[in-house]
Amino acid sequence: MSSADFLDPRQVTAELPARRAESVANRLVSALAVALKELLRFAQFAVFLIYLAVSVIGFWVWVFSLLIGTLRLLLKLTRNVLLLISALQPPPAGWTGDGLVERLRAELQRLWNQRLLLYADLARPVGRQIVAWSHSARRFWHLPLFHKLAAAVASLGFVFLPLAFVVPRPHEVQITDRNSFSHADGPLRYLIHAVDLSDPSKTREYENEYAFYLGKLNPQGLKASLREGHFYRLWVVGIRWNYLPTMYPNIISAVEIDKDGSEIEAARFAPVPSGEEPAGQ
Repeated sequence: MSSADFLDPRQVTAELPARRAESVANRLVSALAVALKELLRFAQFAVFLIYLAVSVIGFWVWVFSLLIGTLRLLLKLTRNVLLLISALQPPPAGWTGDGLVERLRAELQRLWNQRLLLYADLARPVGRQIVAWSHSARRFWHLPLFHKLAAAVASLGFVFLPLAFVVPRPHEVQITDRNSFSHADGPLRYLIHAVDLSDPSKTREYENEYAFYLGKLNPQGLKASLREGHFYRLWVVGIRWNYLPTMYPNIISAVEIDKDGSEIEAARFAPVPSGEEPAGQ
């Protein structure tokens, strides 16, 4: 055995601080690399949140543009009809007739020839949005888990929840009390109580407030048309929220039905004499 096989204790003792310093430096570099990687992931997630915010804004801009485009199209059709009725619409190109029937036939033919333009005005915006939604669905499927959760929360909170306050949905119920009230969290609120026709064990509470943006201008008239014990298909907006602030769906309109869900003729809305069974029971 040579002398090289033996280590000098003094040499080993001198190398220990260097090895420890090297180990600490390696751990610091590794921790710094992990921190930078996590910081990059956080920055990417923050950018993704900005993308979600821009996407939500883009969705509502598309909704408003669709409404404005539909209104513009209706105004265009109304303008053409009014101009035709007023007999101020210029005759179609090449038209040489002089009778009212011939003129009307020519106008109808002109409108038919423009049907593709009308189709384009209606179908193209919807078609583009459907393609965009299909791409978004595919992108969502390939997102990481936390990105999917963020996208789901953003869609629920800023798309579907606001839509619940502007798009009426039907509830088929039996009215049990139309003069209830609540003052648990703030001013006195008058409520309408009902039970669900599909599940009699499920109770529902509604408020009856103005909704100018949906054309509801007479809540008292709506309340007067409801009778306890009768069945109705209520069109409501909003959600039921039990926590502060407490929220109730708002009734927009009501149609009387029977227990099977069939509408009852308007003539049967007359007051029921005392002692008779309500209509629909």
